[in-house]
Amino acid sequence: MDVVVPVFNEEAEIADCLAELLKQKKDIGKIIIVDNNSSDETARIVRRLARKNSQIVLLHEKKQGAENARNRGFNYSQADIIGRIDADTRVQAGWCRAAQRFLAEHGECAGCSGMTIYYDLPARRFCDFASWFSVFFTNELVGGNYSFYGANMAIRRADWHKIRHIAKTEKDGKIMEDLSLSIALSQIGRKVGWARDMVSDVSGRRVRTSPLQYYKYNARWWRTYAVYGRPAQAAFTRIICWGSNVLLAVLAVGLRFHDPKTMTWSIRNWRHGFNGRDFQ
Repeated sequence: MDVVVPVFNEEAEIADCLAELLKQKKDIGKIIIVDNNSSDETARIVRRLARKNSQIVLLHEKKQGAENARNRGFNYSQADIIGRIDADTRVQAGWCRAAQRFLAEHGECAGCSGMTIYYDLPARRFCDFASWFSVFFTNELVGGNYSFYGANMAIRRADWHKIRHIAKTEKDGKIMEDLSLSIALSQIGRKVGWARDMVSDVSGRRVRTSPLQYYKYNARWWRTYAVYGRPAQAAFTRIICWGSNVLLAVLAVGLRFHDPKTMTWSIRNWRHGFNGRDFQ
């Protein structure tokens, strides 16, 4: 099993991400970091760590966008199973084995995703449930298939090669690239599974963006179904998006008082503004 990590200006996150992966190095072939035009120290940090561990490979993708960096890494891998996480993901113990075991036991599944725990958000149980409901349950309900979650997923290389030229991309519209893979797999009769023991900790920085930024991002959800010519699913998820946008707008405003590093609340934190990542 190889693991692909697309990165763009992740100097604050990448070392910790790799440290957790390397704890499972016996179960990993290569850790493939794909730098997507970072302007900070990300690439230098990865090169330094690669000199100490030959399993780490640094690639570069000039075409901007997470899906382009992901594709570069997926196409490079020669492993039967390709894991994919984000730079702010911290895989839990046994993550690699859980993915491999699940796919060995479920031949009908082309890939899998698992539970995510938001390590820098308050009210973790609520946030974890909201993630499960939106990413997995809702997509199964409306699309008949679980969906990949890009920060915690694995796919069979053989299935990736079957869909890499038919999966919709950013050139087709503003879409969610992980959901796009899931829908493309369903078109060829393949499934995405839910691997209960494939657990990772993920940053909740996405909901720390401004409500407007998050609205623009969340709109990609229903637009992905629309791009695939599924108007009923697009309409249903659009309704859910409106509801979740209101809820997350309230949450984002509240999180301006919260420090994700110390997990403490203070009115002084308000001056830092919305400090999540922007979505291009």
